[in-house]
Amino acid sequence: MDTDRRDDNAGQSAPKDKTRPVRNVAREAVKRLAFRMSKSADGLSDPGRAEVDRLCDLLTQPDTQAIESYVQELLADGNSVSKVHVSYLAAAARQLGQDWADDRRSFTDVTLGSGRVHQIIRDLSQIQDRAAGRRGDAPQVLLALAPGESHTLGIEIFANLMRDDGWDVEISVGGTRAGILSRARKSSHDVVVVVGYGQGDADVLAGLWKDLCAVLPNGTVLLAGAIVDTAQAASGIPPEGCLSDLANAVIRLRQCLKD
Repeated sequence: MDTDRRDDNAGQSAPKDKTRPVRNVAREAVKRLAFRMSKSADGLSDPGRAEVDRLCDLLTQPDTQAIESYVQELLADGNSVSKVHVSYLAAAARQLGQDWADDRRSFTDVTLGSGRVHQIIRDLSQIQDRAAGRRGDAPQVLLALAPGESHTLGIEIFANLMRDDGWDVEISVGGTRAGILSRARKSSHDVVVVVGYGQGDADVLAGLWKDLCAVLPNGTVLLAGAIVDTAQAASGIPPEGCLSDLANAVIRLRQCLKD
């Protein structure tokens, strides 16, 4: 039984659960795992609750063979890498977080499952990079995790969706404001996207967006992630400077090349 649901009145001498504040913080982190992904966009949709529950069960099994076979079967059945990411892995990440919030899965299970999601994303990324190499004329995008952020699942899925769409993708994780600006200034990216989830400071994120716009007057600079609304409200960033959700972001970035 999850200790978060213990009856605090079960005895006057019952010891106080000192781990509860840590668990509450961790629970919020897990619920942010799935970035800000729409449940259906660009013809992609969740596979259904029963299938998502099955996927979560496979992700939390001690052995990895079952989940690896499952993903290979999805690809063999003609599902694109984009659909595996948005329709299956993102849905599973959302459900794992919700299951923990509802005490349907333990902290250990959710940690194991989310780690497996990360690993599958990295494995699919390697498959994409090996497939026919990178085209010299491919559009280039820099995806930068905002300073102060540590959740990487969303940005990794985003990167793989962009690769699947034909983009040459560079990721910056753990960079400082100065480092991200320097990287953008020295590069030839068509688009720079700064991703934030709410761990970092919204004003810092908004300031970085404005600095990047100054550094790249002829380029496109966008904000993405769950912190977008907060950053917009704090700084007056226009709607066209933000990406509302992951799947529609791919469509939006394609449009940037045409503008």
